Amino acid sequence: MHQRDSDQLELALEAAGMDLWENDLITGSVIRKAGKIFSELGYAEDEAASSVEDIFRIIHPEDVQRVKTAIEAHFSGVTSRYRCEFRVRAKSGQWFWYANYGRIVDRERRFIGVTFNIDERKRSEERFRSIIESVPVPLAINDERGNITYLNDAFVRTIGYGPEEIPDLEKWWSIAYPDPQYRKEIAQAWKDALERANRSGHPFLPIQSRICCKDGNIRTFLISPATLGEDFSGLHLVVLYDITERKAAEDRIRRISKLYRALSEVNQAIIRMENEETLFPLVCRMAVDFGGMVLASIRKLNPDTDLLEPVASYGSGADYVANITISARKEIPEGRGPAGTAYREGNNIIITRYTQNDMTKPWHELAMRFGWGSSGTFPVLRDGKPFAILSVYHREEEAFDREAIDLLDEMTRDVSFALDSFDRERERLKARSALSESERHFRAYFERAMVGMAATSRESDWIEVNDALCKMLGYPREELIRTNWIDIIHPEDVEESMRFSARILSGEIDEYEQNKRYVRKDGSLLHAHIASRGVRNEAGEVDYFVVIVEDITEVRNQQKQLEFLVHHDPLTGLPNRVLLNDRLEMALSQADRSGGKIAVCFMDLDGFKPVNDTLGHAAGDALLVEVVKRLAAISRSTDTVVRLGGDEFILVLTNIAGKEECRAMLERVMEAICRPFEVAGKEIRISSSIGVSVYPDQVSDGTALLRNADQAMYIAKQQGRNRIHFFDFARDHLAGHGELSRIEIALQNRELHLHYQPKINMRTGEVIGMEALIRWQHPEKGLLMPGQFMPHVENSEFEIGLSEWVIRQAMSQLDAWRSQGLDLAVSVNLPARHLQSEGFVDFLASLMKQYPGLRGNLLKLEILETAAIGDMGSAIEKIEECIGLGIRFSIDDFGTGYASLSYLRRLPADTIKIDQSFVQGMLEDENDLSIVKGVIGLADAFRKQVVAEGVETVAHGEKLLAMGCEFGQGYGIARPMHAEQVAAWVGEFRVPPEWAALT
Repeated sequence: MHQRDSDQLELALEAAGMDLWENDLITGSVIRKAGKIFSELGYAEDEAASSVEDIFRIIHPEDVQRVKTAIEAHFSGVTSRYRCEFRVRAKSGQWFWYANYGRIVDRERRFIGVTFNIDERKRSEERFRSIIESVPVPLAINDERGNITYLNDAFVRTIGYGPEEIPDLEKWWSIAYPDPQYRKEIAQAWKDALERANRSGHPFLPIQSRICCKDGNIRTFLISPATLGEDFSGLHLVVLYDITERKAAEDRIRRISKLYRALSEVNQAIIRMENEETLFPLVCRMAVDFGGMVLASIRKLNPDTDLLEPVASYGSGADYVANITISARKEIPEGRGPAGTAYREGNNIIITRYTQNDMTKPWHELAMRFGWGSSGTFPVLRDGKPFAILSVYHREEEAFDREAIDLLDEMTRDVSFALDSFDRERERLKARSALSESERHFRAYFERAMVGMAATSRESDWIEVNDALCKMLGYPREELIRTNWIDIIHPEDVEESMRFSARILSGEIDEYEQNKRYVRKDGSLLHAHIASRGVRNEAGEVDYFVVIVEDITEVRNQQKQLEFLVHHDPLTGLPNRVLLNDRLEMALSQADRSGGKIAVCFMDLDGFKPVNDTLGHAAGDALLVEVVKRLAAISRSTDTVVRLGGDEFILVLTNIAGKEECRAMLERVMEAICRPFEVAGKEIRISSSIGVSVYPDQVSDGTALLRNADQAMYIAKQQGRNRIHFFDFARDHLAGHGELSRIEIALQNRELHLHYQPKINMRTGEVIGMEALIRWQHPEKGLLMPGQFMPHVENSEFEIGLSEWVIRQAMSQLDAWRSQGLDLAVSVNLPARHLQSEGFVDFLASLMKQYPGLRGNLLKLEILETAAIGDMGSAIEKIEECIGLGIRFSIDDFGTGYASLSYLRRLPADTIKIDQSFVQGMLEDENDLSIVKGVIGLADAFRKQVVAEGVETVAHGEKLLAMGCEFGQGYGIARPMHAEQVAAWVGEFRVPPEWAALT
């Protein structure tokens, strides 16, 4: 360098306040000292540093390393120039800031540079820093090369990063804006803002951006840059105004406003909608278009698949979302999401950060694809139960605050209310249509009904009557309508009818039923069953009465006839066993009071059966009628003559002196019967065998009298017939006991067996069950029927044991049939003594437990009406206990005069069996036919099944089917058979074609 150039450089450096220095890199010596700088610091010329080590000795210890690092960076080629700022100690001990700029020259032999005082600038910066440190908003300073030179405490507190983590702008952009797309958008926003500022000459307008803080939260800032003054050449100040809360509040207000708008739109739409098919799509659209959601979807449960299937969707990804699987089952991941949980639990489910929640894991990919930041799922109720779910999705995270949730919940409740309103409207329209239809049908029914119907006023005037009622009462409509219903009620029934009406008017009851009598126009009586109901207005007051009148005159007449038949023999008109019991009790009471004697005489006609067999039943009936005439002619008014059935009669003779008087009276009876009879143009001769038991001789009650007389009659038969035998307790009791003992031995020897006779539906051929019938395979006499040995068992202690054996056998056979695939019911005859025994119900319950595979209703117990007469209440109680076990009951041999209608009405039996004697004779005897018809009608009235015994021929079945009796039993269907034969018979049986033709 020429001297002149050197001088000019010196002048320039001096003018700039700089001093030149030069070091020899080979020797480490200082070739040129920055003398002026040392002079400024108060050092003499000889005190100026002569080596690099001397220089480091006066540099501030905290800055030494920084200086060395800067030199090493330049020497190693990392930086093209050496530049560093540091503090130097003056001779006075004070510290001053200086800056060094330098570089290596002369083929790396020399290190030259300049030093200048920056103390004033540094002190300005310190003052500036103290000022900006007190500023509560985040501030940053960067130089012209993009290095971030300063971050204030507010920046570090708010955003979380310190200077060492973001040394320059490049690092800052990658950290603050991790989403490349958003980073690109912000960069473009900065560029546009700079261009606008340059074009307009106006200051740079702040930019709004969302910055990802170190804690992972996204905060919103207004960023405003500014260039510092001349003292801070090349430095830029960036101010970050945190508007997160303000922005959140603004966003919240905006979201809430949108939700209010959506809620308003939905409520307006609800008024116009008629069903969910139109409402649901509209709700989804309103939630997106007005509520600020990106997607809304409504799903309903498919009960067959347990999937929540979409019924409406709208918004971003609606088409795709419609095809994803969401379940209501908790067992699978797709059922543990917000929708499945909300549906199962009936609660709102809010997901604040959709892509970070485990509950929404199966759908995270969809969320990122379609921009779901948060979601809300709300159960839609119908009639108070989950019906559907509404799912709404928002682009932002944590978009659902309390108020938003409340608004969406209110929207969902409004939708639920709309669904209930739709249902109520549908029900209202349905009810109105049904009411209209009902009124039309009622009017048609009212006018065409077979029963009488009427409307009457509170004052008992007719308002409206139908034709059937007019016909019943024999009045033209115009004439009847002008009367008052009290005018035509039988006077004896008026008071009770008025009392019922008053109870309805007072509100005590709403309706009543009553049997009453009306007086027809012609003066005859109409027996009617009426049902009356008060029709009330909205105030609860009765406007009018609706009355239904059923003519029961014929039924009542039938009941009267049946009441007579219940107590009397239909063929002869004689009292039957029911009346016998009453008469016998009365006679016993009278004998006890007077000290007199009575005789019970059991009479059986000798030779009657051949008359029936040769001349027919009609001739046999005619003979019985003639026998009764002769008995009536010779009996006293105080005596009672009873027909038990067939050719058996009972004579109760009262006020007798003793056996001799009784014998004399009975000999006249025998003489009368022995005289020839003329029947069907033929002369017939018969005789009688009579057994007598006298009270109080060795007997204490009527049952014993009858039993002893019965046994005496059998002895009379055995002794040659046509004779009288007085029961002798010492002799005849032992004889009877011996026969009973033989039967007990027969049971032990397995000589007693059960045969089974089918009961069928004669119309369809269905086998409805079997009746178990006892037989005695006598080793000497062959097969004996029950009538040949059971009389010895009746009323004995052995009777209960034998009955239990029969029931056990029947249950065992039921179980055997069940194992063969036969589902048959079995009925067993139950003696009265067994029913009324103390342990009867416990016996059945224990037996049922032994066969857990059998249904209780497969066992049916058949009882004679007399089984309940002794203690009606106790019998009904036991029967109901058995019904509780599943066992059913039927009344056997109905019509033979064993009970009154009151017993039939009270007994909880579901079946009535018509006695075979009436069924067998009904084709020839009108009396038998009347009884059969009456029993069928009675069973229908009491809602009981009726089974006809004694179906001997096809004609019997045809007649029964024509009268409405479908169930039958008898030789015309099948004879009793061994249990082993039942399965084959059931498989082969077919109803006669004549019966099938009647279906």
